[in-house]
Amino acid sequence: MSNMMLVANSIGLGCCWVGAFDEEAITRICSIPTTVRPQAILTLGYSADNPKDQPKYRIENITYLEKYWNRVGDIGTVLWDFRIAERGAAMAKKMAQNIEKLGTKMSQKAQEEFKKKQQEIKKKNEEKKKKEGQKHIRR
Repeated sequence: MSNMMLVANSIGLGCCWVGAFDEEAITRICSIPTTVRPQAILTLGYSADNPKDQPKYRIENITYLEKYWNRVGDIGTVLWDFRIAERGAAMAKKMAQNIEKLGTKMSQKAQEEFKKKQQEIKKKNEEKKKKEGQKHIRR
């Protein structure tokens, strides 16, 4: 029953497991032999409302390792999942890209600051030369 409910839900159908019903009425309506007892009814159809998806629980939150309340920190390590190395490599690649971007920004900013300082020094030197030139004229 639960598999039928999962499949129905996956194709967009609403369903409901009915366990309390009049067995004799169902036997009569569905022409079921008297030697068979209906155990459940599964209603299927298109739902009038759109229910929210049920939250998915991570396996680490519902699984214990060897004893009760012994939580699993990283399920990939416990299950010998070799994709951990792939995740680490992807994370390292992303970090390298971020560092490269940051380095480029810092380099550009340093160049801008250097140009500003150069202009300030040039301006001060020009002002100094003007003052020295004015001193020579006054003498």
